[in-house]
Amino acid sequence: MLVGMFAAAAVSGCATAKRFECTAHGGAPVYRVETEHFEVTGQFPRDTLRLEATRLERLYDVYTTFFGHESKQSSARLPVLMLPWGTLEEFMPYAGYVSFDDDVVLVTSVHSSGGSATAHELVHLLSHYWLPRQPRWIAEGLAEYLGDARFVSHDTVAFGGWQQHAGAIVPMDELWSWSEGRRRGDAEAQMYGSAWAWVHYFADRHEKRLAALWRALREQTDPRAAFESVFPAGEWPALHAEVRAYTASARSKGWRSQSLRAPHVSAIETVPDWEVHMLRSRLFSDDNDGPAARGELQEARRLAPEPLPPAAAIALTTRTLLGPERTDALEPYREHPEGLLAWAQGEDLAPAVRLEALARVMRQRPDSVPALLAFARLAAKWDDARALEAASHAAALAPWSIEARWLTATALVKAGQCRKAGEALQEAERVASESPTRVRQQVASVRELLAACREAP
Repeated sequence: MLVGMFAAAAVSGCATAKRFECTAHGGAPVYRVETEHFEVTGQFPRDTLRLEATRLERLYDVYTTFFGHESKQSSARLPVLMLPWGTLEEFMPYAGYVSFDDDVVLVTSVHSSGGSATAHELVHLLSHYWLPRQPRWIAEGLAEYLGDARFVSHDTVAFGGWQQHAGAIVPMDELWSWSEGRRRGDAEAQMYGSAWAWVHYFADRHEKRLAALWRALREQTDPRAAFESVFPAGEWPALHAEVRAYTASARSKGWRSQSLRAPHVSAIETVPDWEVHMLRSRLFSDDNDGPAARGELQEARRLAPEPLPPAAAIALTTRTLLGPERTDALEPYREHPEGLLAWAQGEDLAPAVRLEALARVMRQRPDSVPALLAFARLAAKWDDARALEAASHAAALAPWSIEARWLTATALVKAGQCRKAGEALQEAERVASESPTRVRQQVASVRELLAACREAP
């Protein structure tokens, strides 16, 4: 579940224990804003949250330029939870992480000194689906190289600064073997340092070839073949000597990029206390702390106003009840799209009834990623051909969703489009490589389906 975890010690300074808490329990207000690509929830003063959301959009622009990515307009917003530095220590020993199968996709911390985990985590997230076949050494090298982004003015970002890494720079062949398993202690730290050095060297000395590598990784099936098409294996020994000399010189230019677009930030909303405890429950769930997560749900119910607003009733019912009891409790909220969506996922209902309800939600909200995924999941199970359109649309709207990827592959298998199914599955497998066992098993089950696929005439 947690990918690209950013160590809490990465920013210097004494961190006092803080809590992500609601106002009823003495916490600071929690606010939410939307930008073009993100929905940002944070426990900061309004002006600070607006500034951090703006910076998040500017980082998105800068990374779009670096990767040569063509950004497409989407109504979906990537959920981000942004907290003061040290707050996450209550839940886990990290300052940030990326989760590909939860409501909160990116969690980050911001230090009062101006440092944050945001850039590091955003690189992990974006590069995962902008470079769908990247090996581990490129993923970690990019996060190290781009993750030190710092704003030198309101619209200009500098990154690729110099870092001191202990240990010798390993050869390219050894970097490729890193994907096969983690090392321990100093050996693992040496791989991170080597990945950073190689990426730093390529970005500084081989900018055009690096851009060609991004294109090759997007277009070719095998990542090593893509790499060798740009940096042939015969060059590797000489390149290794150049990288070692480059790092020994400690001279680099880094990158500086300006974001010319003025990001739009929506009006700020206050997050109610009951919803803060729903978020706390999610954070405890990420750390597999069942009793604590359940306790937060109980506190959310206690703090919710009476009568329950539809949003609170739907959210709490969905998280706390199961089976027919859950379905019955959601019945009064079927006139609300969110309520109908939750009700339609009741497994005690007939599949045809559920599909019709989900189709109704999609007519009301054609770009609702949760509705598209729920429909595709159920339609694929019952061999309904409409699964492919729903899953493909969800993947286009939310390219960060692993489920959208493996559902697209499943629907393609059932439609007899075996070659396309294999390509979609390969991307799902790559993104799922560091996800929970449950997610990897779901993706693996599609591989079994693919083995029996027969190309349609």
